[in-house]
Amino acid sequence: MTARLVIDLDDRTVTLDGLPIRFAHLQFNLLALLATSPGRVFTFKQIAHQVWDSEPQYVRSSIRVLVCRIRDQINAQLPQPIMSVEAVRSVGYRLDPTAIHVTIHQIVRSTHLRHRRRAAGIKQFVVCPCCDTTIIVSPARSKRSDQT
Repeated sequence: MTARLVIDLDDRTVTLDGLPIRFAHLQFNLLALLATSPGRVFTFKQIAHQVWDSEPQYVRSSIRVLVCRIRDQINAQLPQPIMSVEAVRSVGYRLDPTAIHVTIHQIVRSTHLRHRRRAAGIKQFVVCPCCDTTIIVSPARSKRSDQT
């Protein structure tokens, strides 16, 4: 059975099979990076530049620690442990798409789509890139998102 991981980039929240998981700032950034392309290997250099904006020789051990903590937090929510983040020896890490199904939600602000939904009074919505489902954002969240 594949675990279902949902990452909301705007609220910086993660749920696994419907249960929320709290991640520290850098853990969330690393998980979000790996989740952008499940199955793709991200090198230590790519991870260092995307997550820390630093050179990889200074953060390689920190990356290992973050990956270990991410695995621990994911496995704590599951009845049977899985290898959600795989190490590729001497290269980097990847999110295993066979062990975990990832959905990333992010507020989309598209002029074209906004015009189509203007009649319905919808200002913001979420489009799931995995299944192309459009999710309407509640008005309270829309106001908060507009202020940031």
